[in-house]
Amino acid sequence: MQSEDGKYYLTDVADTEQLLRLIQSIPSPKAEPFKLWLAQIDSERLDEMQDPELTDMKADARIMDAINTSPDKQNVKNFFR
Repeated sequence: MQSEDGKYYLTDVADTEQLLRLIQSIPSPKAEPFKLWLAQIDSERLDEMQDPELTDMKADARIMDAINTSPDKQNVKNFFR
């Protein structure tokens, strides 16, 4: 891989599947929360692929959350109109 100074260096790279397999292979208890989070995100993504309306519902929920938690609710409401 070429660096900013124009020199080429050997670089370790991995695609998404390889990275996920690497993470799954870590036997540390400290890695478990990360593994569970990845599994949850993957499950949600698969659900969204099956039912694209879920993506819209999730976006709507985030917008409502932003409106409800903002100290300046009126400006946030105007932004999303």
